[in-house]
Amino acid sequence: VVVQHGSSRPPRGTKAVRMLTVYEMGDQVRAADVVVVSGGPGAVMMAREGHRRPIAVPRHKGEAVDDHQKAFTRLMSEREMAFEADTEAALARIQNEFRSALNAIRPGIRTEF
Repeated sequence: VVVQHGSSRPPRGTKAVRMLTVYEMGDQVRAADVVVVSGGPGAVMMAREGHRRPIAVPRHKGEAVDDHQKAFTRLMSEREMAFEADTEAALARIQNEFRSALNAIRPGIRTEF
């Protein structure tokens, strides 16, 4: 697990990187099995350029100027270009869908997130 954490405290149990260049981020996206990004258009589209359908976590009004990330992630989700994880319940649903899909392909596979 590689996490670009910016100015936030790095999470434990990951390879935490303060900041990646756009080229390094592209390399990480292409090498990843699962990509989780903010709901910003740039982050979502970078994942799409890497041929990934990202889990997009939109910032809400107060964290961002307005709810543009929410609107964008909803649109991308409706078009099946991203998974919208705007609540913890939505993220849990996505995790369960991934587990079910992986177990259908390879029964007994470890599916820890």
